[in-house]
Amino acid sequence: MKDGIKGKMLTKADAEALFDENAVLLSYTCNAIPFYRVIELFGEEAAAFLESHMEYKGYISLGRDWGSYSSEESANDYLYKCGFLKVVVDHNNRIAVENHKNSNDGHMWDRYWEKRCRRLDEAEQEEKSKKNKRKTGN
Repeated sequence: MKDGIKGKMLTKADAEALFDENAVLLSYTCNAIPFYRVIELFGEEAAAFLESHMEYKGYISLGRDWGSYSSEESANDYLYKCGFLKVVVDHNNRIAVENHKNSNDGHMWDRYWEKRCRRLDEAEQEEKSKKNKRKTGN
């Protein structure tokens, strides 16, 4: 992974600038970045992310987010800007999750979240109980 990107969350402006710096004309309609270059920038996690999300009409969709050029000798897959931005979002989320795990304030929020979930579960159970009582007439 490029040293300037490793461990750094990127803004949309940062991501678009990175795309513009690395994109080339691979489709006759717009610029794109070859998959290998995206992996050079973001590391193996980008390859795993792409492989697991490339589906017909899925999150990373052929034609909308990526394209491919094949010849007898080789194939070249590439990301359009919207697909590239999805890789950046995944990159940022991984960092945010890691930062949260390592943060005292993140742990504080976890405690409040657990408290909230318990409160909502209790309210749901109470509502179910009231509903059952009304059904049975008790």
